[in-house]
Amino acid sequence: MSKLFTLYRNEMSRTFRKASTLVILGLIILICIAAPLGINLFTRKQLSSYANQTVMNYETVIAQLNNKITAIDKQLSGLGISNESEFTRNKLLGEKQSYEDQIETYDLLISAGYKDNSSTDLIILASEDLLSYLGESRRYEMIPAEERTVLQTDYISFLNDAIETVKKLPQTLDFAAFIDVRKKDVEFQEKFYAMLISNSTETNENEPDQQNDYGLEIKIENTKLYTRMYEEFLLIDPSGGTDGRYDFWETQNFTFMIQGLKDNLKEGVYHNPLSWDNERQPLTNARREWLEDSIKIIDFQIKNDTYPAGLDSMIASISKFYTVSVAKFLLAVLLIMIAGATISQEIATGSIKSLIIAPVRRWKIFVSKWVVILTIFLLGLVMISVLSDLVTTAVCGSRSISDYTYIGNDGVRTIPFYIYNLLSLIAESVDILFVMVVALMLSSLLRNTALSVALSVGLYATIGLYNTAILESGVSHMSLGFWLDFVPFANFNLVSDLFKYRIYSAAGETAELITQFQSAPRPGLLFSSIYLILVLSCFWLIAMDSFTRNDIK
Repeated sequence: MSKLFTLYRNEMSRTFRKASTLVILGLIILICIAAPLGINLFTRKQLSSYANQTVMNYETVIAQLNNKITAIDKQLSGLGISNESEFTRNKLLGEKQSYEDQIETYDLLISAGYKDNSSTDLIILASEDLLSYLGESRRYEMIPAEERTVLQTDYISFLNDAIETVKKLPQTLDFAAFIDVRKKDVEFQEKFYAMLISNSTETNENEPDQQNDYGLEIKIENTKLYTRMYEEFLLIDPSGGTDGRYDFWETQNFTFMIQGLKDNLKEGVYHNPLSWDNERQPLTNARREWLEDSIKIIDFQIKNDTYPAGLDSMIASISKFYTVSVAKFLLAVLLIMIAGATISQEIATGSIKSLIIAPVRRWKIFVSKWVVILTIFLLGLVMISVLSDLVTTAVCGSRSISDYTYIGNDGVRTIPFYIYNLLSLIAESVDILFVMVVALMLSSLLRNTALSVALSVGLYATIGLYNTAILESGVSHMSLGFWLDFVPFANFNLVSDLFKYRIYSAAGETAELITQFQSAPRPGLLFSSIYLILVLSCFWLIAMDSFTRNDIK
């Protein structure tokens, strides 16, 4: 054992004396420190630039609307008396009233302290409803009082109350009352729709034209969906997005997905809520379990205020992804160079002879070289994980990170952020481990450093192409045959099996949920683990057998 340790120590010393090793390790450290800083600055600058391009100053808009109203007044003053003029007059008056409603809405926002649309919250969305309520109220009031139905009269009363509720919202911040308004609106719309379906003569004669189409049914369903979504939103952010703690759109997308999960369970089907089609798939046991567990995890995060919904969380996720991707690539190149040269280069230079003639068995020499490569592999991953996590947290803040939440035997459990990131990075790096062993085997068999390294780099590039062409494209696993299970590349993504709820630990990744059951099915953790152990063991034994049996000249 002491000889093995001595060989290991000498091999480590020789490896770290190489300029290539130090240069690549230095680049990895630089990437882990500089990339989060650069991505943070670039992303915020881009978001700021985009926001500035789309900012709409409310006072400027009001001035433009007043100009339009002035132009309409001039047109009205020039109209004569005829049927055609009367039609034009009514059209212009309708446009004028619409502009005045918009001005009233923008005045409300300005009085509440909103100068432009650079930020979004439930008050902004409520102002859009206000515009709708004002228009609806005016259209129904055009119906003579003696011709209105009881339902229409009640609806006018509701609209007036709804308008007052929304107007007071900036002062009261009573978003529960706003949601109640939306629910009552749905109830009225459903009653109107029922009357249309029953071909009520009274409705057909007195109902405004815009209600007489199937679009009312779509409006009802959309209003229901968004109302439920706002209820979920308030569970996460009771301020309605007004305090700026959470990124509004990210949180809204998240609550939209929550509602989609619950609707799927309720209806017993799987349907992508962000899809334009209405394709619905049967809810299998696996999908049902996934949905139920997902809702439990989400509820846990909401109750414990750990959901990563802020802008900082989104930037942190982007930073981690690109930083780790580049650092992993550099580490893979370093390990391929070391593994591909560890035997062949020493044979080429003749330095291996000094070890061979020593009273040390060849297998110990081989094992010491392998352990050195494995040590650099693990230390490299630890360095990448720790450095990128620390710098990202320092740049984006502690609120930008979230522990890994999952379902255990005794309910919802968590793994600390830093431990989870390290474990997931190791699970994601099985491809590097595979290429390391192949490079070592080629170095032992071919005794040619350039060829061993070139073939190994080509193999690593092929793995990347495979992941893009098969896994990310959603090609059906079964359509390619069960034999695909025995392709090594198909078994590398162990992180999907080990951390299947990882999408809930990083902002901006909720979209991955959509393809969770649409991507190529995995062979399974047990199969992949056994298969990879057998394949790697075979390659490793071939490399050692070649090193111990072949003559070294």
